[in-house]
Amino acid sequence: MTMSIAHIKEELSRLNTCTGDEPVLLICRGTMTHFHAPESFCFSERAANFVSTVVKLNANDLAYRMDAYMCSGIEGVARSQAQILLELKAKTFALILQKLSQSRES
Repeated sequence: MTMSIAHIKEELSRLNTCTGDEPVLLICRGTMTHFHAPESFCFSERAANFVSTVVKLNANDLAYRMDAYMCSGIEGVARSQAQILLELKAKTFALILQKLSQSRES
């Protein structure tokens, strides 16, 4: 599988070099029975900027959301977003505790 993806990236890179075309590659699992992480590859900064401007996500985040959708439908995407929010809340809480602890020591 990895060699196939590497070969595809190589071919798309050649396409970009020869023609100036701007490929964007998103790869995700089709089902839960496959065990590889989603991948994304933008062949130029312009292509990456296009994805982030139009979709409001970087290509890697888009690949992960696509993976969640392909494996679990819209519920998987919603759960994925809820998980991200919980992780951000936990990091924020830990940072607040750290800063409070530092201020007590001062």
